[in-house]
Amino acid sequence: MGESPTLARYDRQLRLESWDQYKLMSAKIIIAGVGALGCEAAKNLALMGVGELLLVDNDVVELSNLSRQMLYVDEDVGKPKALVAEQRVKKMNPSIKVVGFQKDVRQIPADVFSHADVLVSCVDNWPTRRWINSMAVELGKPLVDIATDGYYGNVQVVVAGKTACIECHAEALIPTEVQAAECSLRRRKPEDLMAELSERGISMERQEAEQLFNHNIKTVYDIKYAPQKLLDALDENVRNLVLRVRGLLNPKMPALQSVSATIAGLGVFETVRLLHRGSLGKPSSGLLVYDGLRGRLTKVRLDRNDSCHVCGVDEEKPVELEVAGNDTVADLREIIANKFMFPDAQIQHGTRLLDDAAEVKGLGIKSQDILYVHSTRRASPLPVRVKIVENNHQRG
Repeated sequence: MGESPTLARYDRQLRLESWDQYKLMSAKIIIAGVGALGCEAAKNLALMGVGELLLVDNDVVELSNLSRQMLYVDEDVGKPKALVAEQRVKKMNPSIKVVGFQKDVRQIPADVFSHADVLVSCVDNWPTRRWINSMAVELGKPLVDIATDGYYGNVQVVVAGKTACIECHAEALIPTEVQAAECSLRRRKPEDLMAELSERGISMERQEAEQLFNHNIKTVYDIKYAPQKLLDALDENVRNLVLRVRGLLNPKMPALQSVSATIAGLGVFETVRLLHRGSLGKPSSGLLVYDGLRGRLTKVRLDRNDSCHVCGVDEEKPVELEVAGNDTVADLREIIANKFMFPDAQIQHGTRLLDDAAEVKGLGIKSQDILYVHSTRRASPLPVRVKIVENNHQRG
């Protein structure tokens, strides 16, 4: 009997030592973000014969995408990326299953992630990247995170409990601008936001800035990356204000097709190694950093942080936090913002979400109680064990 038509498609890669096509054909991969990196990753995995691809993106095709996002053509401008990509990838390899989700990845049900073999993050912002990382760790799913910025790019493989996750070295790896924005919770005034915007040539009335502050939108970064869930909850005037200023800020980073193709190729091979479960060597640990201008690929060692608030925490070993009895919940939210970079934290004690104005001592919270911190930066609440101290001057 001759070789099946399906296997014949993969003839050249079947000749590779230790290659197992059946491991690919039985695999399910989620690709979050179908921009330049996601298009390349989807194309590569489809041509290699991964059994099922789930493509997630809530954006539409723009003219400026066409120079580096090879799944789209002129007639696609204005159409949903995920759905267009689904059709193009199916044409590349009709023997695989492809499903497009026109949604923010954070709106995809957890059980969809639980059936995936590998998560591939190709998103362009830190809040979503952090959320995907926490979902991968929570479900024990391998994550391949790939990113570019102009002539540079990086790849990080996260295997829960074995390698560093994205949060393990957040203070070093997350850009300073992002850290500052994430930690800015209470000690800012509307004038601070107005000044930031003015430096960028954008004027805003104080009344408009106060409206944004009322919805915890306090920094330029908050405006750039306010999640869709927050935007949907705003009244029309405030939502339009955020969208107008976001358009003026234009947060898009410089990008080059050849760098995207290079980084996506490296990330996809790490994905394939994960699917082979050791027969193609161990996946990379640490951070692969590509410098296109110098033609240099560097591997940065990243040790796992046992006290990481994502991969080092579970219900039996929550993060510990000192809290003064005379602290308000708003004070506590500020502490959390500075410690974990959660600018939108909501705090739960028992079944209650706590009001900002309430003092800790009046809420019945005792030392060793567990609070749960909700944030769009995490897929599930963060458990925090509190230690009550006499007053806020005694906090270490």
